Formats: sequence, C-alpha cells, structure tokens
Amino acid sequence: MVWRLAAASGILYVAVGLAHGGGGGPDPGASRTDIASWVGSSLGPRGMNWIGAYLAVLGLLCFVVFAAVLAAAIRRREGAQPWLSNVILGAGLITVTVKLASFPAAFALAYRAHEGFEPQLAAALTDMNDLSFILTWPLSALMIGAAAAGILRYGALPAWLGWSGAVAAVALLASVPFAFGQGAFVAFVASTLWVALASATMVLRPAPDAQPLATREAVLAVGSTARPSSIPGELSD
Repeated sequence: MVWRLAAASGILYVAVGLAHGGGGGPDPGASRTDIASWVGSSLGPRGMNWIGAYLAVLGLLCFVVFAAVLAAAIRRREGAQPWLSNVILGAGLITVTVKLASFPAAFALAYRAHEGFEPQLAAALTDMNDLSFILTWPLSALMIGAAAAGILRYGALPAWLGWSGAVAAVALLASVPFAFGQGAFVAFVASTLWVALASATMVLRPAPDAQPLATREAVLAVGSTARPSSIPGELSD
C-alpha cells in the first residue's frame, strides 16, 4: 500500500499542475513595456496568490517522490551497479532544484506588482521565471531517457513504457531551442503524459521483488559450465 501511494505521486504531480495552470503570463516575445503593463494589470490587483504558490511547491514535492519511486523500480532489477537508477533520481532532484530557483523571481513579481515595476526589471524577472522552466526540459529528458533505458534493458516495467519514454525524452531534448513554439509545447505535454502513465503503471503493477537481471545471468552462466560432482564410470580428479 505504501508503495502504491508513493507511485501515485506522478499522477498527483500532473493533477496539481493542471489545477495550478501556471498562472498565465505575457507572450515571451512581448516588449519590456508590454510585460510591465501585464504585471501591473494582471498581478497588481490580484496580489500574492498563495494558493497557487502552495500548489506549485506541492507539485514539485510530488515530482521528487515520483523520481525516487521510478529509480527504485529500476534499481530492483539492475544488480550490483545501479547507475541508471542513480541517474534517474539525480536528474529528478536537479529538475526540481532548477525550477525552485525561479520561484524568488516569480514571487517578487506577484508580491510587489501592486507597487509597479520598471519595464526592464519586470522583463528580467519574467524571463528568469520562464527560462528556468525551459532549463528543466533537458533534465527531465535525462530522467525519462535513463528510465526508458532501464526499462528496456532490465524489463522493470512494460516495454511500451520504455519505447514511449525514449521518444518523449528525445522530443523534449530537441525542443529546447524552440521552447516558445507549438511543437515544443507538444513535446512537454507528451513528457508530462509519460509521467502520468508511468505512475499509473507502477500503481497497478508494483515492481516485483525479483532477482536482479545481472545476478540471474551470472547464475545461469555458472550453471551452464558446472559439471556434475560424480559421473558413473568416470574417475574423479
């Protein structure tokens, strides 16, 4: 039950993201004057949205748990050198760290919007928040790509999840230079959908306490080369 609840964190991460909605924002190509005008007209009257802030933090905490569970599912089958699972967990943690680093800029915009911002400062804070989000894409691609490799190599989860993860990781990584286009948004949605599917798969099909693949291969190799201790009609050494 504890494993299933932890595995559901990926679904919760996606659900919280949909509920939060990102709060909207000015067009990335807008001028500094337009950005400052948007900050004053949209954020100023509303003030600090603490519910949205809590939802954003909750979503990132759920992502940390999901990365840990996904890494554990791969680690159960890796054997003595679990480097892929370490990459999954490390990439997930760095993804959350990079996104958290953008929160001070977003909080400053929301908290001080009613006092007004100079156009250059408003644009700089907005760009810091947006670019931190984009920087999480290659990190998420690394996490999903390592998970896909572990799934296909060790069979920890269904193979279709590995192949779809490989496609999502490549698409997400390739879309970084085109982050403000429609294609990049589709790649991000695809990677988010993969997180939800992987989470649901681990909830419905918990990783079995199976013998690691590397250990099984070693046992089979030893068994195939072993000779019986005594053979009728043969002298012992």
